[in-house]
Amino acid sequence: MGNEHQRILIDFERLFAMENIPVARPGQRHYHHGWVSLPCPFCKGGQDGNHLGYSPKYKVFTCWRCGRHTIGEVLAVLLRKSKRDAVQYALERYPADAFAALRGQKTYERPYELDLIGSKTPDEVHIRYLSSRHIDTDWLVDRYDARFTKEHKTHRWRVILPIWHTNKYVSYVGRDVTGKASHRYLTCFPENEVYDIKLCLFGMQRAIWDTVIVVEGSFDALRIGEGAIATLGSGWKNEQARLIGTRFRRSYILFDAEEDATIRARKLAQACMMFNNGHKSSLITLSGEQGKDPGELPEETLVKLRELIHG
Repeated sequence: MGNEHQRILIDFERLFAMENIPVARPGQRHYHHGWVSLPCPFCKGGQDGNHLGYSPKYKVFTCWRCGRHTIGEVLAVLLRKSKRDAVQYALERYPADAFAALRGQKTYERPYELDLIGSKTPDEVHIRYLSSRHIDTDWLVDRYDARFTKEHKTHRWRVILPIWHTNKYVSYVGRDVTGKASHRYLTCFPENEVYDIKLCLFGMQRAIWDTVIVVEGSFDALRIGEGAIATLGSGWKNEQARLIGTRFRRSYILFDAEEDATIRARKLAQACMMFNNGHKSSLITLSGEQGKDPGELPEETLVKLRELIHG
């Protein structure tokens, strides 16, 4: 175990944030100061709390119910890869600076301006993919300033969606259009971001009404249209709830149909109202016939959702 810790130096907090793996926040059940806590994928503790904890100090994973697990075991389950591939992937993308804590320094400094990758000229493969998602390419470029990559060194063949925050672009998320990438969604690397993407909401530049519909994914928001925003995963942050509660008069939270997503949606609605007593927030739940996420909704349902936004 000791030799493993010497070799595997991974920034797990960054990994969880970038891979959209929800973790416990202060005040939530089973949150422990000094630990990163999340649902345990190895036992029933994952169904009713955040029993699996990672200690950045001791570099161990421990479940308060089923005991200790190796880093390789945890990464393999969370990233859905073999142990070897999962560890290699994490080491390459989320390496920890072993001496940063001792120096008291950051490992990178965020830029002031975002270098937005890609061009505004799509390839046929981009257009076909967007058409399969019922999204018009010209509309996406015009309203959301979308970009398109081809043979890019890190974000190959993706639709790039800029993230707007405080009147400028601060990050982006790229959606694979080939169906061959190991990760469908790939965000801007933290060292290239102006501001942390997980503290932002996709679609804010087009949410100009008093009412907003909040979904998990960027393409769910695009399917509904202008006035829909996305938390970029069900593991929302308090800063996102504050933005919703203070910026809009009313919000409708529409997460995916899974039970855990519904629970997080309910907590988000409560948090939005906590940050602003005048804000009203309601849940919209999906039925089995409608699909598992907002991107699968029939057009007649989408029309009704748009009416909620536009009054």
